[in-house]
Amino acid sequence: MNTQQASELKQLLQKVASHPDLFLGKPDIFLAEVFLSGFSAALAKTAGLDLTEHQRVIADRGWRVPSASESVTNQMLESGMSPEQVIAELVAIEIEVVNRSTE
Repeated sequence: MNTQQASELKQLLQKVASHPDLFLGKPDIFLAEVFLSGFSAALAKTAGLDLTEHQRVIADRGWRVPSASESVTNQMLESGMSPEQVIAELVAIEIEVVNRSTE
């Protein structure tokens, strides 16, 4: 992925964070996870990113990397974050993955 493509992806993700209702229908954490899972899978495939990079970003942002049966969103909700804040944090994780894909 080149710098221009990364910039465009980050702009799209920032729109998702600031207007989740436009992309998800409503600010719903489950819908955001589904949307971002597809985004992450496409990014991994097209940019050749190792899926463990996503886990490294989660840990670097201070969250415990969840097991396969868990979700990082549970930690976020337990910390008192609102659905909108959780969605913004999930998007911030994806933006950091994009940033690292261009390093």
